[in-house]
Amino acid sequence: MNLPAAQVQNRSRSLADKIAIAIATGFGAGYSPLAPGTVGSLLGVAIWLTAWSLSLHILLMASIAVALSWLGIWASSRAASAFNQKDPSQVVADEIAGQFIALAFIPASARECLLMLVMAGFLLFRVFDVIKPYPIYKLEALRAGAGIMADDILAGVYAGLLVLVLSFFC
Repeated sequence: MNLPAAQVQNRSRSLADKIAIAIATGFGAGYSPLAPGTVGSLLGVAIWLTAWSLSLHILLMASIAVALSWLGIWASSRAASAFNQKDPSQVVADEIAGQFIALAFIPASARECLLMLVMAGFLLFRVFDVIKPYPIYKLEALRAGAGIMADDILAGVYAGLLVLVLSFFC
């Protein structure tokens, strides 16, 4: 029986590769036919809102951001290798982590304007992710998952700093 190449390649992947691809693609969010990066960012918003609703301490929120970043580097490296591409469009772990980082700058005291800050954080992160101002675009040159993740992590920091400034006006 002749199988399509994608199915043959899928059968030869290890369990670690399959787990990495699931994580790197945001458990399928990256397969969205329209704007997979934006869908991945929305997943980052959902994860942050869940953490926010649990009133997690700032150190725990920072730990989640670091964990998403390191897990994303590992998963993105394996997924890029499995897809045989430098930065596959299906990989959205970078958008998930970057978006979470952007929102992690929202102070706990900003409950009155939370929706506005989340929307601003989402939009600012997407803008920085797309236009990649200096030195964000240079980080794409890093190897494997580090190159996939680092530019979005810094885009998240840029967006987060602006969201923090906006929070002072709430």
